[in-house]
Amino acid sequence: MAKLTLEEVKARVFKALPTVEITDDIYINSKTKLSCRCKICGCEFSALYRHLENLHGCPRCAGKERLTLDQAKKRIYAVSPDIEVLSDLYTGVHGKLRCRCLIPDCGCEWEATAKHLFEAHSCPRCGGNERLTLEEVKRRLKEKTDKIEIIQDEYKNINSKFKFRCNEGHVFEGNLKKAMNGGCPICNDYKYMPMSLSSVKAKINEWNPLIEVINDKYDGVDTVIVCKCKLHDSVWESNLGKLSRNAECPKCKSDRMISEIKDKLAEINSDIVVLDDFYQNATTKLKCLCKIDGSIFYSRPDHLLKNHGCPTCGHKKAIDKQRYTLDQVKELLAEINPDIEIVDNEYHNAVTKLKCRCKIHNTFFYQKWGHLKAKVGCPTCGAEKVGESNRLTLEYVKETLSGINPNIEIRENTYINSSEKMECFCKKCSTTFYAAWGNLSQSKGCPQCAIINRSGKNNHNYNGGISTLNEYLRNRITEWKKDSMRKHHYKCVVTGEPFDIVHHLYGFNTIVREMLEIEQLPIYEEINEYTEDELERMSSKLLELHYAHGLGTILKRSVHLEFHSLYGNGDNTPQQFEEFLELKRQEKAS
Repeated sequence: MAKLTLEEVKARVFKALPTVEITDDIYINSKTKLSCRCKICGCEFSALYRHLENLHGCPRCAGKERLTLDQAKKRIYAVSPDIEVLSDLYTGVHGKLRCRCLIPDCGCEWEATAKHLFEAHSCPRCGGNERLTLEEVKRRLKEKTDKIEIIQDEYKNINSKFKFRCNEGHVFEGNLKKAMNGGCPICNDYKYMPMSLSSVKAKINEWNPLIEVINDKYDGVDTVIVCKCKLHDSVWESNLGKLSRNAECPKCKSDRMISEIKDKLAEINSDIVVLDDFYQNATTKLKCLCKIDGSIFYSRPDHLLKNHGCPTCGHKKAIDKQRYTLDQVKELLAEINPDIEIVDNEYHNAVTKLKCRCKIHNTFFYQKWGHLKAKVGCPTCGAEKVGESNRLTLEYVKETLSGINPNIEIRENTYINSSEKMECFCKKCSTTFYAAWGNLSQSKGCPQCAIINRSGKNNHNYNGGISTLNEYLRNRITEWKKDSMRKHHYKCVVTGEPFDIVHHLYGFNTIVREMLEIEQLPIYEEINEYTEDELERMSSKLLELHYAHGLGTILKRSVHLEFHSLYGNGDNTPQQFEEFLELKRQEKAS
């Protein structure tokens, strides 16, 4: 997985905690704390990225901000006014503070954690819990037995090991309580004698009458004891030490613990129901149901009894706690962008769009709070800013056009955009026209010059004036075309399908050439160079010659193109078409 950038971290934290702002300029990794600021209370604190993403926000708002020494003292004096804190440094609830008792005739000084002091754990001497001195420990041992003595000069606490010497000179180490009760293990050859099987059964029956021992023999404390519950008939294995601490069938214990947990949970949080019927231990999770949202989750028994409820509800509460109100959003927007106002009546979250109004254009639009906070405002204003930043100047347009087409001059005084037409003047043909800069920049110039450049001899299809004459004459043989269609019943003579084109068996260009020879007329570039009488004579003779050479045939467009691809365009003959028909018949037969 690629390392996150600072921008990605800020975006994710804003999505999880919109009230927390990261003020750091660099992001190292998820184990390095980031400097943060709360937008609600202004608290500045440090936190790991993973904690922020898991909704661990402002400590002050959550009531978990680290106290100062003065705040800690004030809290301690509120519960224990008879003590004085002597320490000059406060390191947290688990750090120890030096204290002195103010009660007359006491003056005890001791160290205690701030957590214990907050819980009103006061002077140990006044409370009878003062740490014993070594001399006091020796005195108590001597009162209990005079057979052993402590021979060390220091000790940690009453539960640590002591070094002893008995009256016989034996030196040994051990627990103070055991030494008081048992004496010197060397002198006594200290051993536990194994119990008999009947004694074991009697002892276990005393502890729990519902347990039956199935063993046939017992060899000591390490012997595995097979037990049977008289209530559930369940069988399990244990030893005497475990049974002495907990003489109970696992099933009985499970039923009892489940019942206790359910009863306590009903008092603590009635919205949670335990679905499991078996209890293993305090750290093994139980299956639970949330009555509020119907979700199933798993939680430890000790967590349930500490009022740790449904994670879904907890997540929702955490989000609701961090969510802005509509008034807060409006107030923040007024600082970020005063030209926009929110006209919606409710605020859900940072990704739900809000209805807004632009005060400049008086237009309404919808935008997410996350975008509004990032100064993404009115789309109309945004488009205007982009257009303004990209708009060309009139001087730049004129200078660029002089390099593209020096024959055109722009006569406008203002330039709006690339699609707005401007008044132009063509120096070549002295024509005034209107054109957009988008067209001018693509070398599209004077429309009059364009017509001249593609007319007559300048046209790539120019054929000595015959093209214009052919177009005129083709419109004078309509009757001949209709007769050709009727002859073939409006069906293509090759495919039998509806036709597209009337085909000349005897080439149209050949008939036109024959007509001009008979009428003894030249070919002009423009049709208007002929007189009306000459045009009438040509039309009449052309129609006469068409009927003289016979009617045409009708074809599909694809068949017509195939014919001319084989025999070319112009000077075609009936013999060519007969040959073409024979080829098509052979193709169909094969």
